[in-house]
Amino acid sequence: MGGQTTCMIANLSAGMAYYFAATEYDKSGQESGYSNEVRYAAASSCTFSISPTANSSNSAGGTGTVGVATQAGCVWNANSSVSWVVITSNSLGTGNGTVNFSVLANPNGTSRTGTLTAGGKILTVNQTAAPQFSLTVAKAGKGNGTVTVNPTGGTFPAGTVVTLTAAPDGDSAFAGWSGACSGTAPTCKVTINSNTSVTGTFGPSLSKSMP
Repeated sequence: MGGQTTCMIANLSAGMAYYFAATEYDKSGQESGYSNEVRYAAASSCTFSISPTANSSNSAGGTGTVGVATQAGCVWNANSSVSWVVITSNSLGTGNGTVNFSVLANPNGTSRTGTLTAGGKILTVNQTAAPQFSLTVAKAGKGNGTVTVNPTGGTFPAGTVVTLTAAPDGDSAFAGWSGACSGTAPTCKVTINSNTSVTGTFGPSLSKSMP
């Protein structure tokens, strides 16, 4: 209506964003272009809480749940900040609900922390490190040679598969393994699930021992 400089818009939905632009008319009825766009976010009446707010898991991993509490009709979603916390069901809900998730096994020798967010509230997930065990490699016998370890190191997370390779020098021969490895094949694989010892025995080569 001519001469009005204000306008009231009623019945905006809570939690929604609205965008407005206006034009104006002069006395001769000429309409202007649109004004700059203005954004208005109607206040939401929804409030959220979760329980629990923390989860602890051992290195083997496992499953967990977090409950979301809110008013009827209030929409929420859930997401994880790390790849090892996986939401298995109910990543989207309305009103009260429960998010189910799993924590994958930790293969590392250090503990780790991640978060899961539901309804804007944060669940902190703490996971312990994988147990660490030592590998001791020794050489025996009258011959000479080397034993290489792959991956390298002397301490490994539980479940690590380590390959040991024996290489005698030119005047020696590999005689065999003892300890966690056995046989005379130059390569042996061992799974580290406890403190482990392996011995490679080297003797003189047959060509050098013959007269």
